[in-house]
Amino acid sequence: CRVDIKTIHNWTSRGELPHFRTPGRHLRFRRADVLDFLRHYGYPVPSWLVNGPPRVALLAPAAQLEALPTSLTEDFSLSLFSEPCGFLLAVGAAPPDAAVLLAIASPPCPPPLLVSVLRAHAGTEHTRLVTIGPPDSSGLDLGASAHLPKLDAVSLRQTLTALLGTQRITS
Repeated sequence: CRVDIKTIHNWTSRGELPHFRTPGRHLRFRRADVLDFLRHYGYPVPSWLVNGPPRVALLAPAAQLEALPTSLTEDFSLSLFSEPCGFLLAVGAAPPDAAVLLAIASPPCPPPLLVSVLRAHAGTEHTRLVTIGPPDSSGLDLGASAHLPKLDAVSLRQTLTALLGTQRITS
């Protein structure tokens, strides 16, 4: 973060950065907590802190998944789902860095419902959630990280890059 060590101590004492102390009183941090902190405050995430490209699970109707350009796979490892139950099982078993949620018509599965389910699960507390659709389906009040009015690869890439802190780090 390019800050003084005292700033890090202040962050921990204010509870902004979860930590624990060793018997020798040294600060230690969980990787997921550091990633969450960096992403929350907009710091770029160093490449050495992540294992491979960020994992993104995308739930959308099959027709929209087929229309997605392959350019998204350059920066993200995508898992595509067209069925809500399979999506929830996969995300619960191996939480991704981000989940993108579009409304599924059959069976009806509105994004706000999925946001509330994912926010209630302890394993997905660090997962960034992006909803796509009309404003009433945003789920922002339930804990979604961002909302897009329509599925657009350029906007989705920009949103995921900002949320996951994958922009290029310059000295």
